[in-house]
Amino acid sequence: VSDMMSDPRYLRQSSSLINEALQKGFDVLQLANGDIVTTGTKTVVYQYTWDTEKGKLVKAKSESSAKKSRRTSSM
Repeated sequence: VSDMMSDPRYLRQSSSLINEALQKGFDVLQLANGDIVTTGTKTVVYQYTWDTEKGKLVKAKSESSAKKSRRTSSM
């Protein structure tokens, strides 16, 4: 364990991972063996729009799901 804590690669990578997780609002736990555990919650937003032809509210595509579908369709 002590070898890892003195390894500049581990220090650089763990520091970067921890900082990114904290910026995203995650909780971070660094274990004695060097493992890093991050926990967080994802906020989900649904937007509904009125469809006059169907006469009902329908779920609109969010930007994130539109980006996902573009990303997967280009593969």
